[in-house]
Amino acid sequence: MADLLDPRQRLAACILLSAIRLPADAAQAAKTWAAAAKVCPGVTLGEARLGNRQEALEHAAALIAELLNELRADG
Repeated sequence: MADLLDPRQRLAACILLSAIRLPADAAQAAKTWAAAAKVCPGVTLGEARLGNRQEALEHAAALIAELLNELRADG
């Protein structure tokens, strides 16, 4: 079955789910990050911006803005 989502949508979802406040309990953080990784199989730690919540959220926002701009351009 074809994936109906743009890969950037999956990455943004993964980033949003993994952008937790630190410091956090290591076991809980690992569970949260594992759940986020299931949304975007193959995601790397660098792509998910783990450990820097602000950078992660800004990156997810940029991905979403990029997708929206493309939709607007396609009009």
